[in-house]
Amino acid sequence: MENSANEKNQDIKQRFVGRHVKSRVTAMVEYILQSAENFEIKPFSYDNIENIWVFVSSEGIEYPGKSGKEMLAQLSKELHNLESSVSTATDHEIVLLTEKIKNFEQGYETYREVLEWWTVSDFLGKKLQEFGYVILTDGDNYIWGRTQQDYEIWDDKCIGVICNDMEILEGQINAIP
Repeated sequence: MENSANEKNQDIKQRFVGRHVKSRVTAMVEYILQSAENFEIKPFSYDNIENIWVFVSSEGIEYPGKSGKEMLAQLSKELHNLESSVSTATDHEIVLLTEKIKNFEQGYETYREVLEWWTVSDFLGKKLQEFGYVILTDGDNYIWGRTQQDYEIWDDKCIGVICNDMEILEGQINAIP
């Protein structure tokens, strides 16, 4: 991944944020969410928030968008398939998958606390959704639920992840000059 101290990458991420992050709407979103039951026509509700719950394995790895039960079922199926195909599965692969299942059995689901709400472009909204970050949609707009606020938006982990995935950072194939 990129070196976030790199000035060129900071500039690229700042320009990316300038293009895709629109405005801070925390007070408006919180008011609507808290008052939604009072509205005859609701612009959005808590049900419209995606990736607000995240499953955390005992190793501290986050898996947004899936419950622990779903993850365990998927891993158990993988283990069953590995054990069924003894000719291709190694004991090491089976042991690794068994360990991963134990880490999930000891994991937990947690609620992500949103500290700020920001309207973002459709492009960024879809990317945030794809990568499992908190997103609120009302059908026409994407509103990013930022869970960290101790630093500039361009330095938020998710911006670096998305820019890296787009390969627009210095030295990457689509690097922005």
